[in-house]
Amino acid sequence: MKKSIFNVVVSLTLISNFVFAYANSGPVIWPAVPSSDIVAVEGNSPIEVRNEMLTFDFNDAKNSDYSISGKVTAEYEMYNPKDKKETSVMAFPFVESIRGFSEDAVSIMADDDTLPFEVYIGSRIDRRVNYGVEQQKGIYDFKEIVGTIKRDKYVPYNFSEDETGKLYKIYAEPKVDNAYLSVEFNYDLAHTKVMTKGFNSFSGDGENIRVAAGLWKTEVLEIFILGEDVDLVFEKYKDGTLTEKTDLLHYEVTSEDIMLKDYLKQYTNVDDNDTYNFNEIQLYNMYAKALDGAFTSNMGFCSEDMLSEEWYSKRILILVYTVEFPENSTKTVSVGYTAAGTMDKRETNKPQYTFDYILNPAENWNDFKNLNIKIITPEEAPYIIKSSVDLNREDNNIYSAALNSLPEQDLSFTLYYKEKISLLDRVDLYKASIIGFLVLIIGAVAAIFFIAFKFIKRII
Repeated sequence: MKKSIFNVVVSLTLISNFVFAYANSGPVIWPAVPSSDIVAVEGNSPIEVRNEMLTFDFNDAKNSDYSISGKVTAEYEMYNPKDKKETSVMAFPFVESIRGFSEDAVSIMADDDTLPFEVYIGSRIDRRVNYGVEQQKGIYDFKEIVGTIKRDKYVPYNFSEDETGKLYKIYAEPKVDNAYLSVEFNYDLAHTKVMTKGFNSFSGDGENIRVAAGLWKTEVLEIFILGEDVDLVFEKYKDGTLTEKTDLLHYEVTSEDIMLKDYLKQYTNVDDNDTYNFNEIQLYNMYAKALDGAFTSNMGFCSEDMLSEEWYSKRILILVYTVEFPENSTKTVSVGYTAAGTMDKRETNKPQYTFDYILNPAENWNDFKNLNIKIITPEEAPYIIKSSVDLNREDNNIYSAALNSLPEQDLSFTLYYKEKISLLDRVDLYKASIIGFLVLIIGAVAAIFFIAFKFIKRII
């Protein structure tokens, strides 16, 4: 009897999992962050924008996760009305991770010359925004962005960069396939801060801490103490629950005094040819701020992953460059990059792709006239079904608009595989949901009858 009931449960579980996988082979929405115009770093810039040509080219559209991406080029005709030479510092906010950013990701030009740029590291966006479409538009706080453009070192609350701490290095060598080393210690939050590296288990109440590491090969673990030293108590275990002790693990401990700023260099000194060479002060500021926040949030404790995640998290990167304008002169300044759209299948069976572009930085210039928009749509979604700006449809999947000034709203448009969303598109989505539900019910009923039949046959 118990075995039969068990078979029913297993069958239902397998069927429901199959239906779930069938109905959920991909996400129904995959958000993307908006793109943005360039911004004048100096608030009183005399430079005028006489024309902006904004082009979205999806001719060579590529899949980006679950969405599509295309080349975006913003080309500005800029004029210096002054009778003297003007040097204009400009910034382009760009969303990417430190790890994912490459110098080739963005091209910045003035006339026919490629301009060098510096990258300033702004705030993370994954911690402060909900990935809804409207919330994403709020990630560009241009006052904050401009304020990020500075060379000063971050001044922490919980430590000093010149502070000296004690670094414990634990050389651990398991004698079996896996073993576990735990370290326990007590510390006074008011006088001690602790950093750990290489440990993958943590427990404690803020002042009584136990960290542990599962070891399959020889590893070097680290505990870095700022302030008053602590007593480290080591134990060796054969299981991850840290209950059964073992002698099949050898470890040795060394210690040395080292300045905090030198210890942080293991994070800031990155040798990777595929990534941009970020300024050392910028990287220090990023990690020092993260460490300061971790000490505040976690009662003076910070693990390696709390810092290393800064390297992979999406954030605002500010590309800063300088353009020289002779007196009463005009230059063409352009920024080109790749942008992905938000994929949305919540209302239709086929995806919609929405692209957002923040136009309001243009208000920082002395004057702005004539915004021209050109969108070359991809074959898989050749129609624009929604737009915040009235667009004219031309031949060869081209949409365009010519405005004398900035629109009241930022630019937003949605691509779709058909010219309009029909009732059938919504019905297909509804049908898919109903079919999935019916398959689940029918499968469950069939499983119950099958097991019941076997059970009755066995009794008879």
